[in-house]
Amino acid sequence: MGEYDVRKHIVAVGHVQGCGFRYYTTMAAKQYHLTGWVMNCDDGTVEMEVQGRPGDVNLFMEDIKTGNRFARVDHLWVSNKEVIEERGFRMRN
Repeated sequence: MGEYDVRKHIVAVGHVQGCGFRYYTTMAAKQYHLTGWVMNCDDGTVEMEVQGRPGDVNLFMEDIKTGNRFARVDHLWVSNKEVIEERGFRMRN
């Protein structure tokens, strides 16, 4: 946890389940050295929290807006969260 870290709660809306989107977000989070988690929701969205330096979080959000070639992200709902102490990025069930 760095002094200037931010934490975002993100809900991805679109064709984001059954297409490797959680794996894609996990790889992107690791690329930008972010911590947090990602999970599928019952309503067909994908929910996540990511934490890291503001620039890295912004780059991550730009990457996941594009998604992988099987996903289609129509919208990202983004809100700020309080920074917490955690390690790594993981997929939740």
